[in-house]
Amino acid sequence: DRIHDLQVTWKSKESRHDLLADLEAKNEGIDVGVKALIDESRREGSSLTGIRGLVADLINVDLEHAAAIETLLGERVQAIVVNTVDDAKLAMGFLRENKKGRASFIPLDALTKHAMQEAEPIPHDGIVAKAREVVRVPEDASLMADIVLRNCTIVKDINAALELAALGNG
Repeated sequence: DRIHDLQVTWKSKESRHDLLADLEAKNEGIDVGVKALIDESRREGSSLTGIRGLVADLINVDLEHAAAIETLLGERVQAIVVNTVDDAKLAMGFLRENKKGRASFIPLDALTKHAMQEAEPIPHDGIVAKAREVVRVPEDASLMADIVLRNCTIVKDINAALELAALGNG
């Protein structure tokens, strides 16, 4: 029974991984403006060379925590990470000129550590980990991950989340 349960769990996670990889490859489920920018940045000769990718492209996480991180990030998974504020302005101009929609940007050169204030989580048996502890990002995108996952905690279940929220840790 235990082996069967583990096989079912493995297949489920493997299937989710395959689905997410397929969606990423096709850029499906991505807002029109975001997709237009990613596609343009990948085109040879594009002027949008400062686009690093989506937040979701830069954050790597094990399957065990993937759903939790995806939920924590919410719409921020589609935010476009760019090297500089000027890169974001250039991308906004591309969207405006081509009437391709909208996008949110995170310019790496504008991020500052002083804006962050990390709260210490209230001790609770339902806490699995701080979200930032279970993700991997390129070194130069580390501050971005620190900021978007600031004060986020992964918990065992909804009951733990509700208890922590009632205690002022959510």
